[in-house]
Amino acid sequence: MEILNKEVVEATRKKFDEEMKEKVTLLLFTQEPSRLTVPDHLKGQECVFCKETRELLKEVSALSDKIELVIY
Repeated sequence: MEILNKEVVEATRKKFDEEMKEKVTLLLFTQEPSRLTVPDHLKGQECVFCKETRELLKEVSALSDKIELVIY
């Protein structure tokens, strides 16, 4: 599922092409979903939006050759 619609992609790509002078590295520190049961004292520490954040940054980084996405 794409997060960015066609209009946003086109406008952002154009802005990047016109104004991005240097290469940029995006660093994403994330967690993989776990099938393990989390103890009560750790509840609420799960990454609620990790999947969506990863997808969004992949879409953004695909808009320019000057953007590198590194996922940890």
